[in-house]
Amino acid sequence: TVEEDAALKAAVRQLAEKSGGLGRFYAIAAMKLEDRARVLTSVEGVGGVKVSAEGEGRNRRVVFTPDKPAPLPKRSMLPDDDEDDFDA
Repeated sequence: TVEEDAALKAAVRQLAEKSGGLGRFYAIAAMKLEDRARVLTSVEGVGGVKVSAEGEGRNRRVVFTPDKPAPLPKRSMLPDDDEDDFDA
């Protein structure tokens, strides 16, 4: 068991609500074991998102996965690299 950090709890809950509401994936990396445990307990009761720890060792992170992921808007997608588009 770890002590609760009010500031961390508020920030994590806000991020979880944002992830669930917007349908976006978020991740937090480079956290101590105790902080990851605080994050996982802080999001209990937040709907629309699942939070889990993934990876191993230094690559371990906390991932916020929305229940209903939203596709990226077309304007943020990269253009196709078709050679047919070039006029010579």
